[in-house]
Amino acid sequence: MFFTPERTPLQEFLHPSSRLQYDAEFWKTVAKVAVAGAVLSAGTICCVRYLNSRYPGWYRLRGKKRGRLPPPRVGAPPLKQGEKGDAAQYVPLSTEKSHGARVVQLAVYPIKSCKEILVEAFHCGELGPELRTPFGTVHDRSWMVVTDKYHFLSQRRKPRMALIQPEIDGAFLVVNAPGMSPLRVPIQPDLSTAKVVTSDVWDHQISAVDCGDEAAEWFVTFLEEPGLRMVHHPHQFGGRGMLEMDQQVMKIDRELWEKKDKCTFADGAPYLLLSQESVSELSRHTDTPVPWIHFRPNILVGGCPPNNEDYWWRFRIGSAEFRNAKPCCRCVETTVDPKTGTFARKDVLETLKAYRTNQDPAVDDVLKFGPLFAINLGVDQTGPCSVGDVIIHLPD
Repeated sequence: MFFTPERTPLQEFLHPSSRLQYDAEFWKTVAKVAVAGAVLSAGTICCVRYLNSRYPGWYRLRGKKRGRLPPPRVGAPPLKQGEKGDAAQYVPLSTEKSHGARVVQLAVYPIKSCKEILVEAFHCGELGPELRTPFGTVHDRSWMVVTDKYHFLSQRRKPRMALIQPEIDGAFLVVNAPGMSPLRVPIQPDLSTAKVVTSDVWDHQISAVDCGDEAAEWFVTFLEEPGLRMVHHPHQFGGRGMLEMDQQVMKIDRELWEKKDKCTFADGAPYLLLSQESVSELSRHTDTPVPWIHFRPNILVGGCPPNNEDYWWRFRIGSAEFRNAKPCCRCVETTVDPKTGTFARKDVLETLKAYRTNQDPAVDDVLKFGPLFAINLGVDQTGPCSVGDVIIHLPD
């Protein structure tokens, strides 16, 4: 609006022709602001919808310290038949970090979903536990049984895999199972002649080497399913980053890991730690004691209150330093009896569901996939650890 010399600003404003021009300019500005607001709102809605579809629960994890969740909120275990009293009395969960805990057992699982190798020590590498030998390094879960489409196979579908026992014999990984001749697979395949394939773990692609027809026929025979193959992920391939996971649960887990965190064929963490006291507490509420191997940890500790490991944030074992990323959600694999290779212990999962299910709505999107038992770890400093090592807690 422009003022004329003949009229004062007030007169100019009050003049009918000026007022009409002012009104037009005013409503033009209002229209522009309204359009801009509508575009901004539509863009915000689209962004939120995209985040909700691709990263469920993203808004609930904002502001939480990257690399871990808050400690789980869980219920009390159920009373067994004939027991008296309040069920809540059975889980005096201590939130104080125990300073007397030690490593009581170490386990490496060279073949995903198969038996463990118990050891007195291993090297804590960036991809998980390592058994270093003069003939090469055996990495945790660096071999895997796959379908003809190279999709991973586990005890969830083939519980008989619990009977497959790997061993190290010089330069070979020797695989044994009831009624089968030993299968010998080289620890270090010749990558210049190896058949490199793309395998699949929870919809995430990872490069691997096909172990050949002899290994394939061995697993086909024992697991009674045609088309099975065995694959291996050499250390040179570099593992798969935790931030690259594509499966639904892994999308959420991306909030909890750091760029350096990697694993090979493990479901979703390079290390798993559990206390013997947590297992003993669980066994008090089942009719038959539950062996710790049902839960397949790499590190079994003792000398702490039950489930106290939930509150261990950063700690050192031997020369290695670890970070508690989140509780481990347990699945039907915990119901497989390691001695028989059958789904014979359904009570294990049912009991855990009764008192170790997440009850915190703020993280339900992350922890809704099963009861919580043991903790998934990221490694901040690699190095050796041994049975007997004391857990040394570090500043958060």
